[in-house]
Amino acid sequence: NYIGLTEPPEEIYGKTMSIPDTLTEKYLRLVSGLEGKQLEPILAMKPRDAKAALARRLVNRLHGEEAASRAEADFVSQFVRKEIPDQKEEHEIEGPTDIVSLLVATGIASTRGDARRLAEQGGVRKNGEKVEPTATAAAGDVISARRRHVLLK
Repeated sequence: NYIGLTEPPEEIYGKTMSIPDTLTEKYLRLVSGLEGKQLEPILAMKPRDAKAALARRLVNRLHGEEAASRAEADFVSQFVRKEIPDQKEEHEIEGPTDIVSLLVATGIASTRGDARRLAEQGGVRKNGEKVEPTATAAAGDVISARRRHVLLK
């Protein structure tokens, strides 16, 4: 559970949101710059809201308010609303291809077994819809997994 201080704002925000709920208070005390009574309102929040406040504050301290706003909006769009971002990686394919092979070819998964498990656990989407390991994709589809989005061409 580390968050690199030189990482892009979106990475810092996302990694902060993924810390375990049990570590939120510790992170707040160590990196928020807040003390005592200043922390009380944040600590009283639901864990997700407290982490969002921490993430925004941390990105603001490292990259500025504008970057914090962008990172928060990007996170909400991608992970709360499940929207596909405008900027996507591109990957060329010959024709319809199975999802497992695509995940390995694009580097999203390191092995076919890893790709299969990822799809079985519901971690792979095609055009925003969850897919099984037996699914195929073709040119024009967008494959999303592990915070990456790949447009097939």
